[in-house]
Amino acid sequence: MQNHEDSIKDLTGYLKKSAEADSGKSAERLRKLVGQEKEPTLPSLFTPIRVGAFNLAHGIVLAPLTRMRSEMPGNVPGPAMVKYYEQRATPGGLLIAEATFVSRQGNGGFGSPGIENDEQAAGWRKVVKAVHAKGATMVLQLWHVGRVSHTSLQRNGEIPVAPSAIDAGLGVLLEGKPGPATPPRALETDEIAGVVEQYRAAARRAKDAGFDGIELHAANGYLIDQFLQDGSNKRIDRYGGSIENRARFLFEVVDAVTKIFPSDRVGVRIGPSNTFNECMTAIRRPYFPTWPRASEIARSPTCT
Repeated sequence: MQNHEDSIKDLTGYLKKSAEADSGKSAERLRKLVGQEKEPTLPSLFTPIRVGAFNLAHGIVLAPLTRMRSEMPGNVPGPAMVKYYEQRATPGGLLIAEATFVSRQGNGGFGSPGIENDEQAAGWRKVVKAVHAKGATMVLQLWHVGRVSHTSLQRNGEIPVAPSAIDAGLGVLLEGKPGPATPPRALETDEIAGVVEQYRAAARRAKDAGFDGIELHAANGYLIDQFLQDGSNKRIDRYGGSIENRARFLFEVVDAVTKIFPSDRVGVRIGPSNTFNECMTAIRRPYFPTWPRASEIARSPTCT
C-alpha cells in the first residue's frame, strides 16, 4: 500500500498534468478564436442597405430639417431649396425632405413649404429632379401641425384646429420673429375625414412631383401626435379615450396614403417619450407597441 506521502505526491502530479492539459486546450481555443477573427461582422455606415423599397448605397440619411426657405407668398419651393437638397444628394443616398404642410390649416411656420396645390408641387418637382440627377432617393415628410399654429398662417385668419381645445401656451415661428400660438378649437367628429383627405391629396401631389415615398410626421406634438397623447386628446368620441381610439386618426391617415404609395414607400415618424410642444401622456411608459396594427407601422421603411 502507498504511504501518505506517496499518495500526496501522486495527487500533486495528477493535478499538475491536468492543469497543463487544460492550459493547452485553452491556448488552442484562443488560437482558433484569433484565427477566426477577420473583419467586423457589423455593417458600417458605408455598407449597402435596403430600407423598405429602397436599395441604398450607404446608411447615411439626411433627416428632415426645417429650413423655412420657400418662396413667399405662396410657400413654394424655389431655387434656394433646389440648391440645398442638390448639395446634400449622393449616389445611392436617401434624403427625407423637411416637414411640408398638407394644407394651410396645417401650416406651422412662415416660409415653410407646402404640398397643397399645383404651384407648390411644381416647385418640389424641380427639387426632386435635381436630387435624382445626383443618383439619390428622396421622400417627403407630410406635416399637419394642429394647434402649433397662428391665425396669420391660416387661410382667411381661421383658428387652428386640434383634437381638443386646449391652450398649451405654445410658440410658433411667425414672419420675422417667434410668437405665441393661437389657442385652438376642437375638430368636430365629422371634420376629421376631411383632414385625412388632406393627407391623401398631399401624398398624390408628392407622387406626381416625383418623390419616391413619403414619411408621416406623427411626433413632436403635431396633429397626429396630439391625437395619440392623452395630455392633448380629451375627446369622448371614437377618436379619444382608449389607446385604440386615440390611434384611430393615425391609422386612417396610413390607410389613405397607402392607397397612393405602396406601404414599403411610406414611413411613420413617432415619438412615444417626446414631450416637445407640450404633448405627453399621463402614464410615462412606452405604450405605442400595444396598439392594434402596431406591427404594420413597425414595418414602415422610415419608422423612427
